[in-house]
Amino acid sequence: TLMEMKRQNEGTTLIHNIKTDLADFIRNLLKQYLPLISSLQFSDIFIFKDLNHVITTLFPANFLQLSEDLVNPGYFLQCSCCSSVDSFSICDSLPDVSIIHKLISEHTTKKVDLNIIYHTYVSIVQTTGKRGGKAATLKDTATASYLIRFRRAVGELQHMGFIKRSKSKPDEISRLTWW
Repeated sequence: TLMEMKRQNEGTTLIHNIKTDLADFIRNLLKQYLPLISSLQFSDIFIFKDLNHVITTLFPANFLQLSEDLVNPGYFLQCSCCSSVDSFSICDSLPDVSIIHKLISEHTTKKVDLNIIYHTYVSIVQTTGKRGGKAATLKDTATASYLIRFRRAVGELQHMGFIKRSKSKPDEISRLTWW
């Protein structure tokens, strides 16, 4: 009889009342905002047979998509000079990140020397001089702006996860992805 009295009293405690009130509140929310499938219109129902295809369509592989966008930036930039560039050629009108991405992708080794990439980058940017005004020599004030642009682009590639700085050599980077 004591156990029976305890069970009867459990239903009247404050915690039990809060639990039942919360459960009723959640049930009412689900009834109100989550209607039954039978009550939906046919145009609101989507059925997919291949879940992997849906996932790859909605969530593409990040590094593959990023590397494709860096190789062909003309699609997003909507400029005629970048969209007319072949995916293998490098020109001055491309963004700095795309130029350096293409230069790094030409190397077949995992470790890449930044000095070689920097001098190649400067020679590409100086040849036409479209973005920096007139073509300048290395001894000009343009050297500082080239170095700043180069460091910014390398930092962006590092932030995106394509490369990382070497701990032993400050002028060397390691490729983290192969594109």
